[in-house]
Amino acid sequence: MSAEKYSTRRPHWSFYTFVPSTLLILFLDSTWLHGHRLDGQWLANIIAAIYFTAMLRTLDDRPLQRMMWLAVLISAAGELIGSMVMEVWIYRKDYVPLYVPLGHAIVIGSGFQILRLSWIERHRRAIVSVGCGTYFGLIVGALLLWGDTLSAVLGLLMTVLLLRWRNRLLYMFMPIPVLFVEVVGTAFGCWHWPAAPFGLLSTTNPPIGSIVLYVVLDMSVLLAASWWEARRQKVPSF
Repeated sequence: MSAEKYSTRRPHWSFYTFVPSTLLILFLDSTWLHGHRLDGQWLANIIAAIYFTAMLRTLDDRPLQRMMWLAVLISAAGELIGSMVMEVWIYRKDYVPLYVPLGHAIVIGSGFQILRLSWIERHRRAIVSVGCGTYFGLIVGALLLWGDTLSAVLGLLMTVLLLRWRNRLLYMFMPIPVLFVEVVGTAFGCWHWPAAPFGLLSTTNPPIGSIVLYVVLDMSVLLAASWWEARRQKVPSF
């Protein structure tokens, strides 16, 4: 998918409702609400499922719809491994809530809408330059100020991926909603990042390097979507 395809179309409604809906869903699963003997995680799951379904039914982009489904499956597997097996991040109830893999898909579906703004493609080179410099500065700053070695390692991975991957413009914007979700989710106590992942590294809560894990998810979804499309085209019609 390219920015050129989107630059002549208006953003989907999810682009404008992402922030308030995310705040509501994460608040319902917050430790503050749980401390007042109100466990709203079940309601957060329902709202996320309704929101996800509404997006799928109203998006005018079939490839993006497939990507959202793939994001649910791939992110669910990644969450189980990263959270429940490796414990790099840990959820409030020690298991992955339903709204989380749905939320990953919502972030992807909403994030792609930024490419529909006409000025994005016109300033592609400047955006990529500023974006790369900003994320590099944040990761280096986290390492120097807080000793965040996890983010440093993930930052090296992101550098390699961006050098070898197309669609760099998309990855200049996708980390923004990811950082928003991470900051709000950890502030509300929905999940936390232990200070010494793997017993070898150190990190903050949340780490700036969490954006890299989402870049990996995006790339995995794009690869899976390309494979899906290639397979679909090879199937003969009768």
